[in-house]
Amino acid sequence: MSQPCDLPLGARRIQLASGAEEVICAEEALFLDIAGTRLLSMRTPMGEAADLAWALGFLASEGVIEDLSEVKSMTFHAAADQNQEDEVKPADEVRVELWRPSNIDRLGSLARTHEMRASCGLCGVTSAAGLVKGLKPLASDMPKLSLPAIGQMVEKLRSNQPLFDATGGCHGAALLKASGDLVALSEDIGRHNALDRAIGFAMQKGLYLRDCVAVLSGRAGYEMVIKAVRVGVPIVLSIGAASSFAVEVAEAANATLVGFIQTREGETPRRAHVYTGLARIGEEVEIAR
Repeated sequence: MSQPCDLPLGARRIQLASGAEEVICAEEALFLDIAGTRLLSMRTPMGEAADLAWALGFLASEGVIEDLSEVKSMTFHAAADQNQEDEVKPADEVRVELWRPSNIDRLGSLARTHEMRASCGLCGVTSAAGLVKGLKPLASDMPKLSLPAIGQMVEKLRSNQPLFDATGGCHGAALLKASGDLVALSEDIGRHNALDRAIGFAMQKGLYLRDCVAVLSGRAGYEMVIKAVRVGVPIVLSIGAASSFAVEVAEAANATLVGFIQTREGETPRRAHVYTGLARIGEEVEIAR
């Protein structure tokens, strides 16, 4: 389906049962073929560059690779070019070759014959400590965030979500420097995809993630926190609440997790819960208990 020129990337116009028109968020399949393993994800199609960035970010956030130097090649193949059986709807595909991945065994636990699930990251792991074992220590010397700075970061994400503005049906994720400078931002029907793609965009630019802040438009589940800390991001800000295991993971990784951030444009947040890592926050805010 072609992208309508009057809609943001990833939006589609449909007709409701009543006959009225509605703009919704697109959702289509994408295959990831790597080292003989084929994975399937449902994502919002945003173009070839976005799919390549998603694949890179996914491999990094799932611990398969540590950096871009491990990627030998990464190519996009459009659905129209795929030679697939008639009864199978054609899907876009990203094919990846690696030089010497940091953790090729991770692919085995990620392999699925159906859609990738967040729970893949828990295969064989029963504790937060086990999940973060072996990860590099997170930066502890980055500038502290003030409460106004946290609010500005959340507003920067919200004000750069054209797909959400058009559909009301997608998630957003952004990476910013402690200074507030925007590094990367992505929207997707899936919150994991949005974060993975933002990570991939930043990696493609060769940017250092260990002094970045991740901002999430929804809740902070453990899988979002572990994706961030795997690539070295020490601070995760979430507009929604955090889950109990997300708090455990953040604590085990010595990460800062802030949730329930309620803001109004141009104002200091009225509410923000620091679940873990208060040392990276420069002003006293409400601490979740």
